[in-house]
Amino acid sequence: RVFGERDLVIAMSIDEGAWEGLNEAELAALVSALVYDSHSDDDACELTPSGVSIRLRTAWDECMGTLERVHRVEKHCGLDPTPGMDAGLMAATLAWAHGSTLATAIDGTQIQAGDFVRWMRQVMDCLGQIASAVPSSDLARTAQAAKNRIGRGIVSWTTI
Repeated sequence: RVFGERDLVIAMSIDEGAWEGLNEAELAALVSALVYDSHSDDDACELTPSGVSIRLRTAWDECMGTLERVHRVEKHCGLDPTPGMDAGLMAATLAWAHGSTLATAIDGTQIQAGDFVRWMRQVMDCLGQIASAVPSSDLARTAQAAKNRIGRGIVSWTTI
């Protein structure tokens, strides 16, 4: 099972194959946008960071389309809307997943080190849920590999 504020978007994206072909770092970055909440009203949080791969941008666009469909149904049913995707952690997650130091990964962001660690743990949890939701699949293997990539260094410590 997948739990979270954007669980329906995650489940539909899995079902629709939106993340097929992403590598571990790209999947971790995309999942960060489905977990992270910067609490910003800035619409820029809904834009992918510059310099991402075509695969990641395509997966982002597909998830945004899924989110729009979810929002239409929620509005029709009088429900509160699912929070939008937030790209505010994507670049830092990509850097971290590619082996950058903590200082390098969060450089240029407004994210404090402790907050980054907390968010990475939440991304890891979601990646684990995704892997469990689709066992014995390429996506499950990629999700587990992504979880392992970001679960290193200070993120892997049990206490800070």
